[in-house]
Amino acid sequence: PRLENMDVTRDLVARLQADPKLAIASGVIGILVVLVVFVLGRKSSANKASSGDAKETDKDSTDVAESKKGKAKKPEKRDTDAAPVAPIKSVGPDHPLYLVRLKGYKNAIDGAVFSHDGRYLGVCDSTRVVRVYFADSLSGKDHRYIQVNMEDDNAMFCDFSSSGSDMIVGMADKQRIAAYQILEKKGKENKHYVRKAQFATEHKHPLKSVLLAPSAAYILSCSTETEVLVWNLQGKVIEKLDTKQLKNYCAAISPDSRFFAVGCFTADVKVWEALYDKKTNIFMGIKKHQVMDLKGHKRGILGISFSPDSKKVATASVDGTWKMWDINVRYEMQEDPKVIFSVTNPVDPALPFTHVAISPNGKCVATATANNIHFWDAENGSRIADVMAAHSKAISSLSWSKNSEWLASGSHDMTVGVWKCPITW
Repeated sequence: PRLENMDVTRDLVARLQADPKLAIASGVIGILVVLVVFVLGRKSSANKASSGDAKETDKDSTDVAESKKGKAKKPEKRDTDAAPVAPIKSVGPDHPLYLVRLKGYKNAIDGAVFSHDGRYLGVCDSTRVVRVYFADSLSGKDHRYIQVNMEDDNAMFCDFSSSGSDMIVGMADKQRIAAYQILEKKGKENKHYVRKAQFATEHKHPLKSVLLAPSAAYILSCSTETEVLVWNLQGKVIEKLDTKQLKNYCAAISPDSRFFAVGCFTADVKVWEALYDKKTNIFMGIKKHQVMDLKGHKRGILGISFSPDSKKVATASVDGTWKMWDINVRYEMQEDPKVIFSVTNPVDPALPFTHVAISPNGKCVATATANNIHFWDAENGSRIADVMAAHSKAISSLSWSKNSEWLASGSHDMTVGVWKCPITW
């Protein structure tokens, strides 16, 4: 039989060589046969998979039914269900710079801000309450505060006028701003505060900063996008600006209320100027075009702080540096601000500086990196002291008391730390 098969094969090969058309037809038929076998194989695999899915579906349906009967199936443990990493323990009263830690909050702290006159410390945690502490009670055991209730939104930011009697609050949900007057003694409604105004919603995106000029001449707000609004105290928008830098990260107003700066996703800081009447010092408006541009960082700006004389600016960046700038320049003649010095993150050069604050006396600079606080000499940038693990989670704000003796730090760990300045004078 094998010889006969070999003869048939030879005969077939000879006939294919003699007739090219027959060879082509045979090749096409062969290809079609291969394709049919492939498709049938795929269909068989799909049927098996479908059968398996049906079994899983039936199994899931059974689990749901048992759950409804009160026999919920215990979920299988996954890699993502592993025990959470223990939080970093924050420092306590044994630290030499520790003054007090304010607790009892339900959410992460969005902002903790001392009033310019030194009387109050306002704290927001995205609830319908702003706690306004009496600053002179922070060093004692009884931390007295006024509870300012928000009527229909959650408070995210607050700031004070230079007298401390006026407070503005930025709302989290509806991007609105409300203005309050703080009363030393209870008023007609048996409260320590009066809501003076609630502004209409103008921002289209979540708020990033809400600030009241120390002169109480205007209110500055910026969103997470590129819009920046300037308001009067009656709630009217008097200027709309655009940073054109993809995202706004932070903002600051100079102590003399003449300049305000906005830090963005890009490495530049945009500075605008407020206009005042030279004789009466009455606020006249805002220059539409920025007057200065601080260029020198390599990545986005997360923190900005003006010196008490409004002639310098400190900036904190994602690039792992903070810089001190001289802005006392002839910007009308296109003279650019100059970097006085630049400091690299002492913990890890790759970690960003998230916040920066110059003390009201101009002698000390505080910065935040993750959950750590660093103190620096404002004259030359030399490192003075650290509070490592000041909080168990990231720091969200830094603010100095009027006398420059205390620094308040808000944190995502739902506490506010108050620290002593390491420099004595």
